[in-house]
Amino acid sequence: MTTVSDIRRRSNTFVNSLDIHAVQSIEQNEEALVQLNRDQLTESKRSDGATIKPSYSAKYAAFKGFSSPDLMLTGSFYNQMFLIINPSSFDYFISSNDWKTTGLVEKYTEKIFGIGKENQIEAKNMNTITLGKKYRKFVLHG
Repeated sequence: MTTVSDIRRRSNTFVNSLDIHAVQSIEQNEEALVQLNRDQLTESKRSDGATIKPSYSAKYAAFKGFSSPDLMLTGSFYNQMFLIINPSSFDYFISSNDWKTTGLVEKYTEKIFGIGKENQIEAKNMNTITLGKKYRKFVLHG
């Protein structure tokens, strides 16, 4: 039988290692967080909300069917996106292992990576919900 003392002890243990649990929560949501970045790119949006510039050339825009870059052709750049977590600040950064990454950043700036304002609340809620579930499982179910 679980006692109040057991719950308090487990809660204190959880809180004392909250940094680790917070980082693990972000890690658990990596794919969803990266998908938020991909979704922004498909809408030609940078992390600061601005439209990705410069526009595609007229010829490439005709091929794609639109002029604002979405940085998608084969899917390799999108598929190789990943998350890096700074455990001391709980900030996370998104990048891609695709060979085109350096050139895309040079052309469109590093702001092609990251979660934009319109998605930040969703990202924070996602991480908070995951952390809350971890807390309940750890504290209430030991």
